[in-house]
Amino acid sequence: MIVSCRQRGVAAVEFALLLALLLIPLGYGATEFGRAFYQYNTLLKATRSAAREFTLAGRVGTIGSREALALCLASAPLAAVFASDLARAVCTARLVAEPHGLAVQTDRGLQELNQGDMEGKTRDYLTANYPGLLERWRADAASIRMPGGETMGELQERTWAAIQRIHAKHSDGEVAVVAHNLANCMILCKVADVPIKDFRQFHQEPGCHNTVELNGSVGRVLVVNDSSHLTQYDCDHPEGYGGR
Repeated sequence: MIVSCRQRGVAAVEFALLLALLLIPLGYGATEFGRAFYQYNTLLKATRSAAREFTLAGRVGTIGSREALALCLASAPLAAVFASDLARAVCTARLVAEPHGLAVQTDRGLQELNQGDMEGKTRDYLTANYPGLLERWRADAASIRMPGGETMGELQERTWAAIQRIHAKHSDGEVAVVAHNLANCMILCKVADVPIKDFRQFHQEPGCHNTVELNGSVGRVLVVNDSSHLTQYDCDHPEGYGGR
């Protein structure tokens, strides 16, 4: 996700966000979901300049969603790239950061929802061992706790605190933030002032990017779930999504 933040008086990213700090929260499951904030002409520049670089590096051909995202963001004037400290997010963030000569900075607060005992379990297992839990979670995701894990409300507090830390470091410019599916949804809900129970309106496809603009204490969601670059670069089907 890219977040653009404009500073007025006091400076105002998960998925990156541009604050003219552009934080891009990028998130994936098995792959990370990417979010970026641009205009069409920027994408055209990315196509031309990044494609040349990838050709020279022998990387053009059939590519994955991570590489397509990196190509898409290659011409963005990124000041920094942040990521969850989970390996799959860091892998995506490194591809995004490479064309800009940036090092990836990690923040544990951007990790995916801690599903506790539910992690990696099948639907049949959950139904048999935790009867009614999924139904209760769907009805009240903000407060229903995963056994041994956290609530969506706690996830939102954690991810938003990470965004605030990133903003404190970069009060102006464009920043890419690579996070995860539900983590990104919680950031988008926070910025758009949407109740957590309605997080599904911010559905995320693997390899997509979002754009959020922060102006002081006011935020706007500009782009949600844009995956047009996956077709533009003729990439393979995005790597499978799943869990944290």
